[in-house]
Amino acid sequence: IEVHRAKLKDDQWGLWYHGWDGDNKNRIHFICGQKGWSNNPKKRSEEIWGRGNGWVVVTLAETVSALPDSLPQRTKLAAYLKEMLVHLPALQDTVTGHWYQLPVRKNEEGNFIESSCTAMFGYGILIGLREGVIEGGDYEKSVERAFYGLRKYSIRKVKNELRTMNVCNGTCIGDKEYYFNRRAKNEKSFGLGMFILFGR
Repeated sequence: IEVHRAKLKDDQWGLWYHGWDGDNKNRIHFICGQKGWSNNPKKRSEEIWGRGNGWVVVTLAETVSALPDSLPQRTKLAAYLKEMLVHLPALQDTVTGHWYQLPVRKNEEGNFIESSCTAMFGYGILIGLREGVIEGGDYEKSVERAFYGLRKYSIRKVKNELRTMNVCNGTCIGDKEYYFNRRAKNEKSFGLGMFILFGR
C-alpha cells in the first residue's frame, strides 16, 4: 500500500492516479490500453479513475476495520483512508448521488456517472464513519445520496434478479478521452458485488 501510494497519490485530491510504469515500457494490458500513457516525467497515468480508486478505498476500509486499535499500522492506514475520502462529498453529483468515471473532472463534457465506483466510495465512507476515521453530516448525506441514487438510477429488477446499470466497461490506462470513450454499460457484472456489500 505504501509503495503504491508513494507513486500514485495526487496531493490535491488525495486520490490515486491509475498506474505507474517503473521501466517506462508503456505496456499495454490485453487490448484495451493506450500506448504512451506513461510518457511523462513521473512515468504514471495522468488521470484519476473512479473504479481504480474505489478498489483502493474498499481495501483500506476493510483493512482498517480488521486491525485492532492498538496497532500503529491501523493509525497510518486510517490516515490514508481519510485522505482519500475527504474530498469525495464535494466530487459527488448531488442529483444522482453518483461519482464520475473520472471523479476529479466532475463537470467536464464527456464524463459520465459510474455506479461501481459509487458503490465503492459509498461503502468506504460508511466504513470510515463506523470506524471513526471521518465524521460529520456531509459524509452521512453523501452515503445516503449514493445509496438512494444507486437504487434509483443504477439498479433495475428483472424477474427475481437485480441488474446493474451505468457500469464502466473494462478499462486499462490512457488519457482523458480514452476514459470518457470507455463508456458505461448496462447489466455488466463488474459492480454487482459492491452493490450488494454497500447495500447490506
